[in-house]
Amino acid sequence: FGIQSIPSLLFVPVDEQPQMAMGALPKATFEKAISDVLKVEKPIVV
Repeated sequence: FGIQSIPSLLFVPVDEQPQMAMGALPKATFEKAISDVLKVEKPIVV
């Protein structure tokens, strides 16, 4: 998968190509990647 840095996250959507996020990224960036790549929304906690 070409991992070159730690931490590395590999997103593998069911019907699309895998995508990778490398390095220490802000929480908001990870949440956006999960939403955009995996099409999963952040749950609403009450």
